[in-house]
Amino acid sequence: MIIFIAYIVLFLSFFNLLRMAFFIIASDVHDIKKSLSTNKNITTSKLGRKKYPLVSVVVPAHNEELTLSRNLESIRKSYYKKIELIIVNDSSTDRTYNIARSFQKKHRARFSRIKVINVQVRGKAGALNAALRHVRGELFMCLDADSALTPESIEIAVNDFRDPTLACMSSNVKIFSEKGALNFFQRIEYLVCYQMKKAETVAGIQYIVGGIGSMFRTSLVKQIGGYDTDTITEDIDLSMKIISEFGGKYRVGYNPNVITYTESVHDIKGLFRQRFRWKYGRYQAFLKHKNLFWSNDKRYSKSLSWIYLPYALLSELFYILEPLILVLITYLLVRYGDATIIASSFLIFSFYTTMHVTAATSGYTTRERLNFIAAAPFAYMGMYVLSLVEYSATIYGLRNLKKIFSDHRTGTGTSAWKHVERKGNAVIS
Repeated sequence: MIIFIAYIVLFLSFFNLLRMAFFIIASDVHDIKKSLSTNKNITTSKLGRKKYPLVSVVVPAHNEELTLSRNLESIRKSYYKKIELIIVNDSSTDRTYNIARSFQKKHRARFSRIKVINVQVRGKAGALNAALRHVRGELFMCLDADSALTPESIEIAVNDFRDPTLACMSSNVKIFSEKGALNFFQRIEYLVCYQMKKAETVAGIQYIVGGIGSMFRTSLVKQIGGYDTDTITEDIDLSMKIISEFGGKYRVGYNPNVITYTESVHDIKGLFRQRFRWKYGRYQAFLKHKNLFWSNDKRYSKSLSWIYLPYALLSELFYILEPLILVLITYLLVRYGDATIIASSFLIFSFYTTMHVTAATSGYTTRERLNFIAAAPFAYMGMYVLSLVEYSATIYGLRNLKKIFSDHRTGTGTSAWKHVERKGNAVIS
């Protein structure tokens, strides 16, 4: 039995090394292509007045009194001036609506228009759809009420949308720097994950445009009926809906210089709730858009349809094997005193993390990156804690597959708000 487990681990390790090599190399290719772009130094200030499209920034909020002011202030400080701000207060029982109205009265002159909408739809997707009915901008950005953006982010994003084939674009999400090991581990995790988005963009396999700081062509989103309200991860659902509807006619983009911030989850229990929501919502989206898997439709990228999406499914199964790997490691340590696997894992993780941290210049200071590199060997155990949370969320998600299929068949899925605790005291460093 142990030999069988060992062969499984060996195969998965080899497969994982290939995957890691791809993401490192393709991320570098992204940066090289970006640096060679003839338009890399053009900003909206050099495009001429006709190139200043109205951007609608939509902030959906439900009981966000601790974080909403920080969010709205970050929008107010944006270098981009032609902004329509739409705040959607959905069923809040705290001071969210009052904060929004106070901001509206105080800063009305700063924006092309600022509108506060009060709704009772009890779900983020429904709140966003309510905002879309009022959106006037050629482009719109979804910015979660517990997040914030840097002053140059909207301007950089608008510059990318000069490409008429760009349908939507992800931002580079960073974690606010706060005290605590869990915060530090999540900061490294997000850094690596968003470095990997560079590779996904190069290969044309990105299928998730996250809800924090994502920007869309308004006409395209309205054309496909806006957000669906039957999944709990409306961002994944909308991203796959756009790909499903338009295929290769439009592309999904990512710019590491469009930087937004969000708070880390502060405890393991909250982290599990967050990751379970992500898992559950992704399973829902996969089922809804199953036509994208192994498709012969010429509109769809073969790399996405035949390799990356199936790999995403396979990776869920890999998580189930985590206990087998722990069994093997424990057996080797006890039976032979052989720490080779542990030492190799530390070395590979440190190298992989260091490569991504070194390349992650967007929004990270030299001091931050040096701290991440120095801590990489020790962060391995922290990443393993996150992996175990992912494993638990995966198991719990798979146990709910019957409900996911039932909701899909009967159309009874929901996009109800699923909050994790936020403190609201972090600031952009």
